[in-house]
Amino acid sequence: MDYDFAILILYYKKDIYESKTLNSLLASLKPETNCQIVLWNNGPKKFSEQATHSVDEEPFDIKIVETLNNIKLSSVYNQFSSMVRANVFVFLDDDSVVGENYLESLFKTDSSSIGVPFIKSYNKIEAPKVNGKVIGEDYKVLKDGDFILSIGSGLAVGCKKLEAIKSKFGDIFDEKFYLYGIDTTFFYRIKQLNFNKDIQLLSYIEHSLSRLETEEKAVTDFRKKERCYDVGLQWRYYFPLAKSLYYIFRLAYQTISSKDVQKLKYTSLAFFTGKHYRERA
Repeated sequence: MDYDFAILILYYKKDIYESKTLNSLLASLKPETNCQIVLWNNGPKKFSEQATHSVDEEPFDIKIVETLNNIKLSSVYNQFSSMVRANVFVFLDDDSVVGENYLESLFKTDSSSIGVPFIKSYNKIEAPKVNGKVIGEDYKVLKDGDFILSIGSGLAVGCKKLEAIKSKFGDIFDEKFYLYGIDTTFFYRIKQLNFNKDIQLLSYIEHSLSRLETEEKAVTDFRKKERCYDVGLQWRYYFPLAKSLYYIFRLAYQTISSKDVQKLKYTSLAFFTGKHYRERA
């Protein structure tokens, strides 16, 4: 392998050094670490020339990729997983804070491991969840029947596990999903493959969660639509049919009292068409 670790930082609407993730990584990562850092700009503007030139001065192997048309995140993750030869692939958003403890635990993972960090937001652990409940940092070992679920930022996956997932499902991250649901369906997949014994809980990263932030109505409306499509597609592809139909009918019943017709509309469209609304015909 060319590298021990390949580290992706996924950017959106930020210049290079506006990323909390990159700044904290550069402050904690030792120059002798055998890794490549990929800064993936998913739009809408190019990185500034000044920032790009500054990156060349960093004591690390840093590669820049720019897809300014905001392609689906699942596609970014899959492309990243195939463009670098490395033992372990690390996936990070641009607004996470990583420290020495996280890196120390990360560097204990290998090609057969899946590393899942604790996620802190406003100094409170928000993820991962095991069997629907947030666990504490004293949690040690997953049982075979446990279902672990977390967000994608900070996730580390060994190359052997990536190969096994791709062999089973055709891709590593499900490209029917654009923005939300990519991390959730990844954990569904590793559950189906019985990889619990290979999951290592990593030290925490600090991460901003959109559900805990106050945002403009246009943004919340956009997120609502995306989450509805996420849920509908999950019901379609990752749940038994009888259970999915029960959820659809229950949502329809709830709509009578909530009058949230859009939620029912978007979720149902995703479920019955089997496609994201941004998917080209």
